[in-house]
Amino acid sequence: SKVYFSLHTDNFEFVYYTVKKLAFASALTQLYESVSKSENNPIIVCPKYIDIVDGVSNKNVIFPFDLLSKRNGFDGGYIVCKRSGNVYPTRVYSRRPFKFPLVSDTFNVQFIQNDEVVCQKILNARLVSGNSQSAGTTAKICICGDSLIDNNYAASQAYKLLLADGYTIRQVGTKSVTYDGVTYKHEGHGGWRYADYIDVNKAGNPFVYNGAINFKHYAESLLSDLPAGERVLDYFIVSLGTNDVGSDGAAGLLTDAAIASLINKVKAFIDYLKDDSVGFPSCKVAIGLPALGSLTCNPVFGENIQKFNQALIDTFDDGSYASGVTCVCHGPYIYREESYQHTDITVNGYCTDTYRKYGDGIHPKDIGYQQWGFAYYAKLKSMLNGSL
Repeated sequence: SKVYFSLHTDNFEFVYYTVKKLAFASALTQLYESVSKSENNPIIVCPKYIDIVDGVSNKNVIFPFDLLSKRNGFDGGYIVCKRSGNVYPTRVYSRRPFKFPLVSDTFNVQFIQNDEVVCQKILNARLVSGNSQSAGTTAKICICGDSLIDNNYAASQAYKLLLADGYTIRQVGTKSVTYDGVTYKHEGHGGWRYADYIDVNKAGNPFVYNGAINFKHYAESLLSDLPAGERVLDYFIVSLGTNDVGSDGAAGLLTDAAIASLINKVKAFIDYLKDDSVGFPSCKVAIGLPALGSLTCNPVFGENIQKFNQALIDTFDDGSYASGVTCVCHGPYIYREESYQHTDITVNGYCTDTYRKYGDGIHPKDIGYQQWGFAYYAKLKSMLNGSL
């Protein structure tokens, strides 16, 4: 005989436990231990929505492998994903993403170990197509971050694709790069953390004015050619966290208190950006989830990033912290250990290579950055079309 239990948790949709020929009290004890294990060691770390664009990635959805993560204590398990009766298994230790036919749909992702469903999560693939921007409007967009933005490739790729789709945009940033006669702007500063961007004493902080954080003055100074009422930030992508956590792992595994301290810095950044006196309450903000990097990274870094990402999702995803604020996956179209495409053909005309090594443990090479830009492109396109 079998006894089945189900339990709703904050971190996962449901946790199931199957008991064969065990006393009821013993079953409850093991159920509690299983649920505790799942909550403290999340397997499936991913925001609610994965935005995908028709015509990208060879008509396939690819959920990012680095957010469907293997955790200590779960060796030998595997993940399956179910949609409309179809099951797509992926071994956890392979750390490769799922790949599905391109549709807007809900996916039930389960982690299974010893024939038991340890945890599961509902993920939503959201197909984004067309251009729903209101005629005569210009979207003011800022992409901000650390060296992964300062390299210029990710932001320029996102903007290039938006412009090709016919969106009218204004890029906002103090830094720029020119490719093929087109100038792209961004606000990337190598090595910077959330703490740096909210530090009024940080040299070169573009958001400081008269000794205070002031996004309004930042926008007004960079959009001075526009009418006063249009000098605003409509959309903002922030790509930080790698340096906050520490890519060298020297600090060891971060405690819950340390993660909470980092989240408070993210909150402070968002609070400034959304404050009516120094920011823009109607600005739509996507918080990037830092990637694990390649297997050459310190494994402690990977553990810390997973924990930090889960905290970001719990706090900010899908408007849970503030209206218009959500999370975005980095690079859902690349296998981040090697930065190569998962399709047999090129994703679009800008990516001609099908295989390229990581530049180092943290930074991909050009094609990886370009595909990273697809994630920003898909999220921005989704927000421009009215979603979050």
